Amino acid sequence: MTKRCTESVAIIGAGIGGLYLLAELGIAGFKLRLHDLDDSKLSEIRARGGVDVESESGGFAAVDRATTDLPSAVDGADVIIVVTGGNAQAVVARSLAPLVRDGQVILRHAQKNG
Repeated sequence: MTKRCTESVAIIGAGIGGLYLLAELGIAGFKLRLHDLDDSKLSEIRARGGVDVESESGGFAAVDRATTDLPSAVDGADVIIVVTGGNAQAVVARSLAPLVRDGQVILRHAQKNG
């Protein structure tokens, strides 16, 4: 039997990179939260409670929370992964600074714009 992960991960950015991470980490068993400023990217995921994953490992990647509210997304998350375009990363960093707590790990996924 495979041991399932229980760590909670907040993914900041619901673009292609963020959704790919959501799918992979969800199938791996992580507890997920997804944040984006654009609620239209989140509404269907929130309504369904996650996303269907079409891959070799396939299945359903559940999402505990899909929100435009950054404090709600990162509160209590073990890991925060920022998956935004380079132009938005400074704004995200400033927004996250007062919200991060001791013990939280922050990963920044670099993406090229354009």
